[in-house]
Amino acid sequence: FLNSLRDLTATMLHRLDRRERFIIRSRYALGSHHRIRTLQDLANKLGVSKERVRQIEARAVGKLQVMSKDFDIDSLRFLAS
Repeated sequence: FLNSLRDLTATMLHRLDRRERFIIRSRYALGSHHRIRTLQDLANKLGVSKERVRQIEARAVGKLQVMSKDFDIDSLRFLAS
């Protein structure tokens, strides 16, 4: 189950653009990002405002929510039982 979930997460993240993927991984400590980064940390790294990072994160989360509807998440839960 966990491998399927990891694969699904990786697939969905791969569909985001590079900057969205970086922000999501950094904000949620996914993959090689071992700690949660603040909006200000990411703004400094990307050379944009905190607000812009927040907007990009919101857009990426929205895309991930739409993508999750395309995948049969319930079947992954079934595999876990």
